[in-house]
Amino acid sequence: MSKCRMDLNSLADYLDKKMGESDSARIETHLAAGCESCASQIQWINRVSSAFIFGDVSHAPVLQIDKAVSIFRDLYTKPVQINWLAQLVYDSLSSLQPIMARGERSASRHRLYQTENFEIDLWEDPISQQESYLIGQVIPVNGSDPIHWDSVQLFCRDGNEISLVQEGSEFHASAVPSGNYRLSIMISGNILKVENLALGA
Repeated sequence: MSKCRMDLNSLADYLDKKMGESDSARIETHLAAGCESCASQIQWINRVSSAFIFGDVSHAPVLQIDKAVSIFRDLYTKPVQINWLAQLVYDSLSSLQPIMARGERSASRHRLYQTENFEIDLWEDPISQQESYLIGQVIPVNGSDPIHWDSVQLFCRDGNEISLVQEGSEFHASAVPSGNYRLSIMISGNILKVENLALGA
């Protein structure tokens, strides 16, 4: 027996008397031939229509609705983003340094920024009087392996972004012009920040 090709919309229009005489006659002939599939669909349409007409629609209990809303919130509510502001705890320039000639920059500068859970280890190497090479990584305060972050961004005061490259757990920025920057590191959807990062100073 071939599969019935009559669609549900046509049967619904037939029952609602929205069809022309020829189409209605075609469906009546089809039903009279004993199509079980269409007969079953017509029974279903009649049950659904009756429920809406007579208002025989069951309402879910309040407790069940509250539970469904709670599950939806847990699954689909966007978690609150945490912002950690790291503070400078070590700067190699604050240590005793040999007196340099006027305008000369030292070989490298090491800085460590810290929050309650993270440390940002930054190394700045001068490549000219106006530019530096920046290397950094994020380490847990407990001293275990470096953290693999989601993304790192370095912004100038004017909002422009400096390109950074990932190498393993480290981030590298070459030829960074002297100035003040904001470093933003995304870790598991949260942001670890360093404000007023002075490079080339």
